[in-house]
Amino acid sequence: MVKDWRDDESRVPERDLAKHDTRMGTKRRLRRFGRDESGATMIFCLFIFVMMILAGGMTVDFMRLEDRRVHMQATLDRALLAAADLDQVRPAEEVVFDFLAREGFAEDNVAVEVNEHLAGRTVSARVLTETPTFFLHMIGMDTLAVSAGGQAREEVPHVEISLVLDISGSMRWNGRIDYMKDAAKNFVSSVLDQSVDDRVSINVIPYAGQTNPGPLMFDYLGGERPKIKTDYFPEWGQDISNVIVYFDESGDGRIDAAAKIDGFPDGGTAQHVSNDLDDFFGSMVEYIGQQDRRFADAEVIGASIKGGNQTTRYYHVADTPAYTTPTDNNGRLPYYQRAELSYVKFDADEGGEELIIDSSCIELGEGDFDYPGMPNDGSYDQVPHFMYWDIAASVMDWGWCPEDDTAIQYARQDEAELHDFIDGIRMHDGTGTHYAMKYALALLDPETRGAFEHLAENGLVPQVFSDRPHAWEDEETAKYIVLMTDGEITEQYRPTDPWAQINWTRELAAQPGHKRDRISEADENVASFFEACDLSKAHGVTVFTIAYETSAAGEDEMQRCASSASHFFDVDGLDIADAFSAIAARINQLRLTQ
Repeated sequence: MVKDWRDDESRVPERDLAKHDTRMGTKRRLRRFGRDESGATMIFCLFIFVMMILAGGMTVDFMRLEDRRVHMQATLDRALLAAADLDQVRPAEEVVFDFLAREGFAEDNVAVEVNEHLAGRTVSARVLTETPTFFLHMIGMDTLAVSAGGQAREEVPHVEISLVLDISGSMRWNGRIDYMKDAAKNFVSSVLDQSVDDRVSINVIPYAGQTNPGPLMFDYLGGERPKIKTDYFPEWGQDISNVIVYFDESGDGRIDAAAKIDGFPDGGTAQHVSNDLDDFFGSMVEYIGQQDRRFADAEVIGASIKGGNQTTRYYHVADTPAYTTPTDNNGRLPYYQRAELSYVKFDADEGGEELIIDSSCIELGEGDFDYPGMPNDGSYDQVPHFMYWDIAASVMDWGWCPEDDTAIQYARQDEAELHDFIDGIRMHDGTGTHYAMKYALALLDPETRGAFEHLAENGLVPQVFSDRPHAWEDEETAKYIVLMTDGEITEQYRPTDPWAQINWTRELAAQPGHKRDRISEADENVASFFEACDLSKAHGVTVFTIAYETSAAGEDEMQRCASSASHFFDVDGLDIADAFSAIAARINQLRLTQ
């Protein structure tokens, strides 16, 4: 074998051998270094640590940014609300700048826009500023932009309100009626104080056992006043020569005055009407009252007829529990007043005598609660003149139906006029809340506009409101019902003889049971009430209710009717003022629109 000289170290120069060893050692070290993995995790950890610092720093910077944004937005919201307030006397821009400056936001970073209009004020603003970073500057982000914006509006759109007030007899307890009147007047003042350009109208709807739409609306809705065909007298067999009509002036049911009409013409003459006194008795009594005012307001007790060779006879007319006859007291009246009148030709009472009473309620049925508008059957009977429970005459007027001076007030805007009306309210009998709710909704229904036009033509609605109620879908109109009661809905009673005059002086509860009839049960009336409540809410009406020192059942009725739990108020005593104030504030409240 030939031996390579390179393998023979004896032949390699010593310096070359040293170099060779060095190269071989370096290579071995490099190979070992390449295979060595110790310390690699440390490098990765250092990289992750840097990334964590950066991510944590970003979180801190963004949290600081969000905190500043929330602070700035909250400050701007308060500023906008204060600037948009119609009671604000300072310029809106100045108010916004002042709010923001107090919190450290520079004025030159704020843009404010103010829009004043007839219906109110709209204020818009946007704030754009920068906040320095603590950590993000390491990647070249020295600041972050932050902005906030918003708009506030206080306006008075077209507002239609039905204010429903319970004036039943129980309101006399614990001073409720007086507290209610004060609270209702403050409510009226509050909502009308926000009125701009005749935009707010209020219907005031007092109610007791029934609700009185007033004489003009009674006729418009087809109400029919009863005509009583009198049948007190037989046809006189011969020509009548004179008639004496007997009256009760003192109101005790006893005769204390009389009027004699003499000179009746014989049959066949031009002046003769009839020998049946029923045919002209009503017009004759009216004539007596015109000739002598003493008899105009007195109650007719009866009449006596004289004529021919027939015996003079007395006939009783009044349905009163106690009375005298002309033959009592030896034929003399205890307080004898007598008018001597000559005969004139009296008009025949065609169709009977129309009873005129100081109330104008119409009889509504269950079907009238199926729709939101005014009663539209075209013909309605008049609710009789009666009371069921005992009257407290010092604070109450007679009637299940409130008298005409306590009828509905339509679309009013005159604060003083409404205050006077509320002050003048006297209580009546019964609690028919379902009737009041029916009218409250109907007076917000656009289908009632024809009735408003009719009322405006007759001076009972301001001309500016003759085009009300506005359409349900009108976005510029807000409709509200505010209902207050101190009782629960009761049965509905009526006298079996609706127009017997005893009902004008004696309560039904004090008469024999056969003298009264229950025409509807309480649960039926509650169902009608809820139907009106549901229709109101379905048409976008906001319903506020106040249960004022009422029973648990009354509270349930009010809570069930309200638009929500927050629209229901359960109050006692003077707290009723707070309830009305809170409702007025809700109606007038500011709204953040963005």
